[in-house]
Amino acid sequence: MMPGKHKDTTIAFRPSEWARAVIEQRAALSGMYKKDFITRSCVYSNIVVVGKRENVQRIVDALQEMQIVMKEIAGQIQSGSFSLQDESYQELKRDYLALAVTVADIAEGAAYLFDKKSPAKRRNWKAELELEQYCYVLGLEGGRKMQLKKGKIHDMIFYEKEGEMMGAGNQADLKRQETLKAIETLSLLDDDLMTLAFDRNIEATELLLNVILQRDDLKVLEVAAQSEYKNPMSSGRSIIIDIYAEDREGKVYDIEVQRASAGADGHRARFHSSMIDMKMLKAGQEFKEIHDSYVIFITASDVIGAGCPLYHVDRVIKETGVYFGDGSHIIYVNGSYKDDSNPIGKLVHDFRCMSSVDMFYPELAKQVKYFKETEGGREIMCQVFEELAEKRAEETRIETLFHSIKNLMKSMKWTAEQAMVAMDISENDQILLKSKF
Repeated sequence: MMPGKHKDTTIAFRPSEWARAVIEQRAALSGMYKKDFITRSCVYSNIVVVGKRENVQRIVDALQEMQIVMKEIAGQIQSGSFSLQDESYQELKRDYLALAVTVADIAEGAAYLFDKKSPAKRRNWKAELELEQYCYVLGLEGGRKMQLKKGKIHDMIFYEKEGEMMGAGNQADLKRQETLKAIETLSLLDDDLMTLAFDRNIEATELLLNVILQRDDLKVLEVAAQSEYKNPMSSGRSIIIDIYAEDREGKVYDIEVQRASAGADGHRARFHSSMIDMKMLKAGQEFKEIHDSYVIFITASDVIGAGCPLYHVDRVIKETGVYFGDGSHIIYVNGSYKDDSNPIGKLVHDFRCMSSVDMFYPELAKQVKYFKETEGGREIMCQVFEELAEKRAEETRIETLFHSIKNLMKSMKWTAEQAMVAMDISENDQILLKSKF
């Protein structure tokens, strides 16, 4: 471990090929990052997959992918044109057997949902019946073929018929309680709360900018949260900025909050600055008419590392040390700075606060109080969390499909188009997926 790079110790090990295959499948279907899955497996011993829509869909997609490949292989074997090399065959066998075993374990873990007990401990069956199971999956035993139906998998693992679903109301209540607990831990350093607190809030934005720019006369004309700046290139990267503001002098401000230092990388600041500049001039305007722009990162930690409350980044002429004067400014606000005797210290203190009663500036406190401590505000926050969960679920669904396509391309030597046709992927999804290749 390099000094100063990581605060957590690295743990590494070399599993057998079979153990690796099982770990890979279990981590993928649990919906967690591999490191989180392994950590929780060690600490808690057992994992129960929560019946969220995206987790169920992940399992369904993985099984459907396996079905497609198994049918293709079975057809090749029956026609005498089996094309896989031994090494590829062994790898495919390990991965799909690990998948089948993992899904069986998930189904056993969900037995309590149907008031049923999981079968007695019988872990040895996995090793003893490995060959028999794999032959069954291939459909070679007595001509049987594996048939997977999305609805049946849904029902088998997590759901019953409508009106008979066990504990649906309790699960909804539990989910809401978990959401409310998550809201309690938020501060203005979390963009979910920050964007709501500052959206169309001229008073709070004026306070923020006057403190950071060490002024008392800045007047804001317009404020908007989650403003999208689209790249004119069809394959170019676009951005969504946390808070967009414009003052009466026409200067533009992009205000970002970042808990993770990686999100405040200098290259990102450069890209944000360029995207903002791109929209400032209309056809026929002179370049000198472009207004000043400010990209401001408020970070949870001191990403520069010099212990200063503020860091101003401006272009200078190296040989003379004179400011270049192009009107482009980048500012980093050190969210870990602690000195309540000055305005910037009070500001970052308020950004760290999880309760409005502990805050200095009433312009910020009343927004935090509304969204975290009133019924109406908490309802809005819950809705934001639900929309974010749906967005992430959709992103996960597309990412899962993308990896399934790549697996089919590798194992079956297919093109992306052939894999998508085999998986019966919709035209809209195909457009999204093609952009990822």
